[in-house]
Amino acid sequence: MLRRLYLKDVFVSWSAPFLRGLTYLHFEEDNYYSGESQIRDSDFFRALEMMPALETLYLAGVLPPSPGGCNTDNRAVRLPHLRSLTLISEAPQCLHVFKQLDIPSSCWVRIQCVDPDDQDLNDFLPRLCRQFPATVDPFHTLSFVYDSHDDITIGLKLWRASSVATSGVFRPLQHPDLLSKTEWRPAGNPARAAGN
Repeated sequence: MLRRLYLKDVFVSWSAPFLRGLTYLHFEEDNYYSGESQIRDSDFFRALEMMPALETLYLAGVLPPSPGGCNTDNRAVRLPHLRSLTLISEAPQCLHVFKQLDIPSSCWVRIQCVDPDDQDLNDFLPRLCRQFPATVDPFHTLSFVYDSHDDITIGLKLWRASSVATSGVFRPLQHPDLLSKTEWRPAGNPARAAGN
């Protein structure tokens, strides 16, 4: 049985039977800046339900469209073994998927949103707080970065372990436990390819 699957710029239906039972899924479409997704909400979440052993889930540009406030499929998808989650897409799509997932609080999370508005950011914060309750294992190190080189990018990184040396210079020893990145493209600035 297939356990690990890496897909890049290859469309595969979420109802494909070989997706069942995966422990690792990397599914990436580089053109996530362009247009509406044709992914059906029910197929997407049903496929994830068939992967309860997932440990790594990386989804870029392959999320279903946000239902626009009227979520018809309100069930939580349990992924009890998930150790790493990456969601990259438009902000409403990322939030829609993240809200539906029931994942361990120890899971490393990276959410990268494109062109969010203030409401998107306000909607994300309560969900992130519920995912990482301070009583379980609080964060000890925070990095907040603002970069306006080409696009405007705001990055939030949180670590459970404190790795600040006595010199006060911040040199993280590991990847953050939570990474949230938002990007805004100024009017007239063409979209950059993912990962640039």
